[in-house]
Amino acid sequence: MTRDVLEKDLFGADADWDGLVAVDAKDEPIGLLFYSITNLFRAYNYGAMIQIDELYVKSDFRKQGIGEALVKRLAEVAQEKTSNEFMFGV
Repeated sequence: MTRDVLEKDLFGADADWDGLVAVDAKDEPIGLLFYSITNLFRAYNYGAMIQIDELYVKSDFRKQGIGEALVKRLAEVAQEKTSNEFMFGV
């Protein structure tokens, strides 16, 4: 494993994960959501699935709708990148 391989796999055009970042008025990051796109149900032809890998909001900014806004944006991404279904599982 080399740095070039890691950079290509994790951050290249074919990476299977991505992220969203929320920033404050000073353009400082206050929240993040990392997600991956996979197709666990290929045998049933359900199409791609988006999985939330990490959701974090700085403690000073919690209970202000930041996490909810990140998840809503992810729902928009899901519609853009995957099929017509968006499901949550805990």
